[in-house]
Amino acid sequence: MEIFNVIVIYFGLALFFVATLPILGRLNFISREFYHNIIFVKDFFSYKQYLFWILFFPFSLWLVSVALYALHLDFLVQNLWITSLIFWVILYIYIVFLLGRGMLLSRNNFFTIALLSIFITFIFSWLFYRQGIEVLLPQNSIWFWTIVFTFLISSFWYKHTSVIAEDSAKRVENYTKTKLAEFQKKYTKNLANLSDCQKKVLLAILIVENYNRPKFIRVFERLLSFVGLAKTTGLAQISQRGLSDYDSVCLLKEKIQSEYQVNDFDLEKVREFVRNYNGNNYDDMVLAVLQNLDSRFVER
Repeated sequence: MEIFNVIVIYFGLALFFVATLPILGRLNFISREFYHNIIFVKDFFSYKQYLFWILFFPFSLWLVSVALYALHLDFLVQNLWITSLIFWVILYIYIVFLLGRGMLLSRNNFFTIALLSIFITFIFSWLFYRQGIEVLLPQNSIWFWTIVFTFLISSFWYKHTSVIAEDSAKRVENYTKTKLAEFQKKYTKNLANLSDCQKKVLLAILIVENYNRPKFIRVFERLLSFVGLAKTTGLAQISQRGLSDYDSVCLLKEKIQSEYQVNDFDLEKVREFVRNYNGNNYDDMVLAVLQNLDSRFVER
């Protein structure tokens, strides 16, 4: 029973680190990518972020160990490295299964970073964490200052570094085509009576909205809308309470037919419609997808 309780605590600690990813985004470029559009940045991990994430858990769990000793919770320090393992498993499940972004994930980079992070955290756990608070205190450990210095340098350096993996464009293209085929099949009736350009705009909006709000998030949004805690609902993110995905797509079609009665590929008119639909900056997201769908949307 005690082992079970310890694992539960490690699991909760790992969830805490997953939940703080947006805060980490202020330190490191990778987290901003995670919570913004991979459609733009085109990659989840690149070699420029390796050092930051490999050192993240050795550094963070060092501080956690000091806190646990201070709170007389020594028994939690023994296998604290397991938190790192749980974190990477949760993060992978979240990206691939809950967010549905597995096609955009560079798995080779992800698993390389994850395994190195877990391994080095285990080594630090074996060498230092179990030795007591005296060994862990900064004034008694040159290793502490070494890892702090390296970690901070990696944070500030990578904050200003943007690297696109060579195969990322292909992943984005495959992701876009897969979602295109899925929505064309699912919403065949909704696409009827629309021009080719209107169809592409509708599908691009669906792809972007599905990326931003995966199915499991939309389920919660629909429920929360009934108590006023969510303003937009459905796949197309329409400002009405309790819409299903299908209902929202029907309303999006009506909006396109009434407000975007253009059959050509005029980019300015596309931008104007999309901005009116969901505000500034949204047009860049939709156009990024449109350009993957049809070369006629590429700005020349």
